[in-house]
Amino acid sequence: MKKYFIKICALACVLGLIFCACADNADKEQTRESLPNLPAKQRSNDEIERILKLGDNKRIYVMKGMLHGHSVERALVLIGSAMIGDTKQYIALFKDDYMATPNSYELTDVNMRVGIESGALVLEYGDNTNMFLKEDTSLPVSVVDSIQGAYTKTQDNLEWREEINKFYISPLNGIDKNARDELNAALNGGAESKAQLQEQLLKLARDDLEKLDAQSELVRIDEQDEMLYVDSKILTIGHFSYAYTGGAHGNSQYITQTFELESGKSISSNPKDLFEPSEELFRVLTEALLAQYGDKIFIESLPIKKLPEYFFLTYLHDDLVPRVVLIWQQYEISPYSSGNIMLELTLEDIKHFVRADSPYKYIFDTFAAQ
Repeated sequence: MKKYFIKICALACVLGLIFCACADNADKEQTRESLPNLPAKQRSNDEIERILKLGDNKRIYVMKGMLHGHSVERALVLIGSAMIGDTKQYIALFKDDYMATPNSYELTDVNMRVGIESGALVLEYGDNTNMFLKEDTSLPVSVVDSIQGAYTKTQDNLEWREEINKFYISPLNGIDKNARDELNAALNGGAESKAQLQEQLLKLARDDLEKLDAQSELVRIDEQDEMLYVDSKILTIGHFSYAYTGGAHGNSQYITQTFELESGKSISSNPKDLFEPSEELFRVLTEALLAQYGDKIFIESLPIKKLPEYFFLTYLHDDLVPRVVLIWQQYEISPYSSGNIMLELTLEDIKHFVRADSPYKYIFDTFAAQ
């Protein structure tokens, strides 16, 4: 996860100005709303239409299968995407340290064969390392559409590009319609179709272009969503945002949203609804922080005495069991240079601290029984 977070920051520097967003979260909208409402530069409709354009929509699959000769019996964490032939259909790959880490920005540099067999994704690397993955239709949500609107603007020999990406849960999934509507309300403002969502995003891109035209100082915002975890009961989405409005550097934030798939309603992503706080828990967290981050943590923040505001579950490395990741934002317990602190914990590390009434307890019970 830390490697992926670094990749996101690097990608933001390359692309310039990127929006990737959810519509229903006040934390996420804070950056955009903070932009001043100044008079917009006058542009003709023809000029605006030349600048605005549709982005490449992507279809993300939750997949299971074979990897490096090993059977993968879990839903995979998805990040990148590979175009299959000339179909313009995208299949998402997942972050995994023991892969060659291909993603949508590196695929052209990887010697591989890509094809579809029986509705599955097959990758063959140059060293004959194979991967066979197939959509996991046993899950209520196994396919997610990422819809985009975008603009590109050149000013003072610099190109500014904005991409607005939002997830759409389509009827292709087995989830109940009412639950699907709840999810779409949270993820994209309640779009009833991909076409409707795309029109909304193009309008948002137009509005943001007008605001950017009106700025007298440099403004740069980067927002990206990712799919962190899904099983038969819950779906977790991560949201990374970065804003620079002047000064030495910008600021970033990483928050999460988790949804019950039966109802589509949001459940808490606060660790206080996972853990029963205790001195022993804080001792375990302090030792883990020192082991993973060392002197990157403020001395005055140790020992840890309170929980952060967000956490998520995800699969990391070659795990067959998910891990818990606690998130501290910039400056909470570390300097800006340390970035957002993401503390990885195994279920075994923390199983004794889980609340009996936690909506996540079933995950610990499930894997403890295996």
